Amino acid sequence: MSNANLPPVMGQPAQQAPVPKKSNTTLIVVLAIVLGGGFLCVILGAILFPVISQAKQAAVSGEAMAELKENATALLVYVAANDERFPPVMQEPEVLEAALKPYQTDTTLEIFPGDGEWASGNHQLNTLPMGALLFPSETPMLKFTSEKMPSYGLISYADSSARRLSREKFEVDFAAPVEIMEGEFKIEGGKSGQ
Repeated sequence: MSNANLPPVMGQPAQQAPVPKKSNTTLIVVLAIVLGGGFLCVILGAILFPVISQAKQAAVSGEAMAELKENATALLVYVAANDERFPPVMQEPEVLEAALKPYQTDTTLEIFPGDGEWASGNHQLNTLPMGALLFPSETPMLKFTSEKMPSYGLISYADSSARRLSREKFEVDFAAPVEIMEGEFKIEGGKSGQ
C-alpha cells in the first residue's frame, strides 16, 4: 500500500501536490490569433476599399446618367413641340431649365440637388432645327461633369442616347463642331442651312 493516499501523521507537515509549471503557450497563442486577425483585417481592408470605392462611383454615375437622360428626353420633347428647333439658350442652365420645366417630371437640370452642379447644353445647337443634324447620334446635346465623378463626364446626344466618357474624350466630343446639312435654313450666327 502506498503512503501517498494516507492522511498526514500528526506533527509532520502535509505534503503539497506538485505545482504544475505555468506555460506561456496560451498567451502566445492568443496574441498570435489577435495579431493575425488584425493583419487579416488590414489586408481585407486594402483589398475591399478600392472595390467599394468603385461601386460607389458606379452608383453615382448611374444616378447622374438617369438624371441626364431625363433632362435629354425633356429637351427632345421641347424640340418636338417647338417646330423641331432647339431652344435659343442651350448654354445657360438656369434659362434652359425654365424652358424645359413644362416637359420634365423632375423640374430641374440640377443633377445632384444642392450641389449646384448642373447639366448644360451645347451652344452650337441654339435655334438649330433637329432635321439639320447630319449625325444625331454623334451630336452632343447636354453635358454633365462633377467633382463626384473626377475621371469622366456624361454626354447626352441628339438621338437620345447618353454616354460616360473619360474627361479627355468628353472635352473633345463636346467641343467638336456640329455637322449640319447645307441648304436654305437660317442658323444663329449667320450660317445658312436647310
